[in-house]
Amino acid sequence: MSLPSHKSPTNSKPTASLPKSYEKFFELANGFKPYPYQSQFHQRERNHTIHTLIAPTGLGKTECFTVDWLWGICHDRAKTPSRLVISLPMRTLTHQTFDRVSEILKKLDLGATVSCHKLVGGTGEVIDRSWCNYIDRPAIIIGTQDQILSRQLFKGYATSRWDWPIHAALLNNDVRIVVDETQIQGVGYRTSVLLQKFANKYGHFGQRELILCSATLDPTLLREHELNYQSIALGEADRATNSAAAKKINFPKQLHRLNIPSQGYIELIAQTISTEHIPDTLSLCIVNKVDDAIQLMALLADSKIPVKLLHARFRGYEREQLANGLSSFKGVVVATQVIEAGIDLDARKLFTMPCPWASFVQRCGRGGRNGTYDECDVYLLNVQELNHLPYEPHELKAFWQCFEQLPDIKIATLLEIIPPRQSIKGDVLKAGFLEGLFDSHPKLDNSGEDVSKFIRGETEPALSIMWRDFAGEPEQNWRYHQEELCRITVKRFYRFYSDAAWVWHDGKEVWASKAPQANEIVLLPRSVGGYNSRLGFTGNSSHIPPLLPEQATGKSKGSIYGKTDFVTLQQHSIDARSELLKIAKNLQHLDLGNFWDLVAECAQWHDLGKAHPQFQNAIHNPKDIWAKAPSMSRYQRQGFRHELASAIGALLNGKSFLFAYIVAAHHGKVRSDIDNFHWLKNEPGLRGLLEGDQVPTCCLGDDDADQVSGFMIELLDPSDWKCAVNKEIKNLGVFKLSYLETLVRIADRRASILREINS
Repeated sequence: MSLPSHKSPTNSKPTASLPKSYEKFFELANGFKPYPYQSQFHQRERNHTIHTLIAPTGLGKTECFTVDWLWGICHDRAKTPSRLVISLPMRTLTHQTFDRVSEILKKLDLGATVSCHKLVGGTGEVIDRSWCNYIDRPAIIIGTQDQILSRQLFKGYATSRWDWPIHAALLNNDVRIVVDETQIQGVGYRTSVLLQKFANKYGHFGQRELILCSATLDPTLLREHELNYQSIALGEADRATNSAAAKKINFPKQLHRLNIPSQGYIELIAQTISTEHIPDTLSLCIVNKVDDAIQLMALLADSKIPVKLLHARFRGYEREQLANGLSSFKGVVVATQVIEAGIDLDARKLFTMPCPWASFVQRCGRGGRNGTYDECDVYLLNVQELNHLPYEPHELKAFWQCFEQLPDIKIATLLEIIPPRQSIKGDVLKAGFLEGLFDSHPKLDNSGEDVSKFIRGETEPALSIMWRDFAGEPEQNWRYHQEELCRITVKRFYRFYSDAAWVWHDGKEVWASKAPQANEIVLLPRSVGGYNSRLGFTGNSSHIPPLLPEQATGKSKGSIYGKTDFVTLQQHSIDARSELLKIAKNLQHLDLGNFWDLVAECAQWHDLGKAHPQFQNAIHNPKDIWAKAPSMSRYQRQGFRHELASAIGALLNGKSFLFAYIVAAHHGKVRSDIDNFHWLKNEPGLRGLLEGDQVPTCCLGDDDADQVSGFMIELLDPSDWKCAVNKEIKNLGVFKLSYLETLVRIADRRASILREINS
């Protein structure tokens, strides 16, 4: 066949009693009046899609951008994006920000109007998908840069590949994106900027705004890409002696420089900490290498001082447990870079090695942060002739140029230093590569799916390990869970384990025995060891990883859908169109124009292919043509996809290719590529459809015009289909196209939820 050319919540009204004065609204949300820079941010120029917010840690950036967005939702909805997305460099900071934002929502009594979600882990299939189903409800989404950026790049981590397009659509359209702590997001900072640039150039639905936050923000990247932006920063009014902000800015911190010989430097650092630590206070020591941190932890553990260790080679579960107990901990915390913007600590004594200037500023922010103590001491551990790794020589040279200007270490002094240009490692995202990421069709070698080089810019390829109790083969219904994963380099893994391992096959959703590669999930028996709950990954076979609690064992949470009764194709088609129209009403401020009519009709037609005998035979109910049933048998043909039958039926009835594509894409399994999946390559036909298959007459609505005559399947040429999809991408852009298909997918989901029954 040849192709043609080219039940749900509504937006409840905000509480009428909420003040319209921004100052009073802010004070109600936070318990204090806005600092001058926070008021300036609210009054920023709205014609810019990019703003920079420059303020030190602990000075209310989160309150600033959160309350500003909430005020817009309550008082200027038509000009305020439906989603506020906060991208953070660390899991622990994500938890803290979520708690802070939840407090603000509670004080404003907006819980019924605005939902708040975390993207910090979950099963291998989904992470909190509820916000996706309510595309038309204002939502705050707080996640790590890994979770946010991978979704924006159409390859969402810890998410089913079939849901990648939904997450990409909702995090690139009708959204305000906050990238916090840009100085330690590395290549992720650059990728966020480039995504905004591509969105500005190629289009998106609704607004797409970018807010970049840091105490040491380097705008060079914005200038290099000729992007217009407005900068808001802490100013003289904030530094005035009578302001609340000034108390934090001028909090005294004494600076001590310690020159330490490289021979036995870890032992000397341990002795220094033991001598300087004050009982019943918190001391924080930040070193640059995980191995140094582990050795220092072991030495301090021999003393009577309580000590905890935190670095990147812990499983998510232990890392979170360690972080949750740190806020009230008294003793010594030994950490690596993971602590820089990850935890709201207030150390009485802070010890740090030289590091890039932006990292140093963040480290200093972990001492004397909240006024817990009357003063703070910061010790620079200058280990002479120490290897510069993991940093570059020019980064440390720039650090020393700034450091030599410091008489003390209080925030006011740090603000006077002009930060050096930020060094960004990792690959540069290109528009053409982004278009290639749009496709979610599984490939034999997973080529084109690794987006880690645009997110963290790891200098060495890495993978994630998990441990379970099993002998021989694992249970195939196991799914990985973020809490179980420990990230290490591929090189370190093979030094520890050289045999074939069980690797998660994302396309088939099974565990396969093979040699692990970069960015794969590896499952090992606990008996092989290599992990200690206090030290993290050690590679020592005598260290047997402890079992995790049952809630973190990674077993599948099951389908997000409840069981439905028998629902006819006619009724489901009516329901889906109705749900799409509800969404359109709630999002009428979006500039979709005639696309609303298009997607409403697509929603009505999306399940036409379920009239195919393969689907109806699996239901075992000959009384009518069904779309839903309490249970179904397996299809007689492997790989059968009713969506492709829907698309072919649409084309045979004169619909446009865009219409056919949106209909085909409503489960995410038939999109750019309609070839059989590579593990079904020897199956006849396309996606379980054979030339000449007869699809009977069916009705998709209440009117005679909704009757669709029976038709015979005419198979499409996969290369023609892919070419036509690429034309739509060039015409609409990847963000708009993904949003249109997502509207129909969500209407379909909500129509299914309408007919759920209690099991």
